[in-house]
Amino acid sequence: ELLAGFDGVHMVSVYGVEIPGTEGRAGMAALLMEEGRTLDPAALYRYAVEHLAVYAVPAFVRLVREMDVTGTFKLRKTDLQAQAYDPARVDDTMYYLDRERGTYTVLDADAYRRMQAGEVRF
Repeated sequence: ELLAGFDGVHMVSVYGVEIPGTEGRAGMAALLMEEGRTLDPAALYRYAVEHLAVYAVPAFVRLVREMDVTGTFKLRKTDLQAQAYDPARVDDTMYYLDRERGTYTVLDADAYRRMQAGEVRF
């Protein structure tokens, strides 16, 4: 969990989500920031591409307000996976990997529509 070393990140949960028209799953990272800290999407992008293998850089980032854990302190990922990256199903701020701009870009309804149409490449 190298993303946990990014400045201001308190906890990380990484899981796979499906993207229409692609094989396998894309990585999505749920980040719980330290209290009072905010995310700099461009700095996270730079950190991820410098510290992770190309295939391990998350395609999506979700900022969560809390992390749900089991009785044995393992992070619950099933709800996060089920909600995936659909902004209509998720109240949290989400970003997607934008290699052209060298940053993570806010994932809104228009970006989601373009992803579903295959117009956004990962």
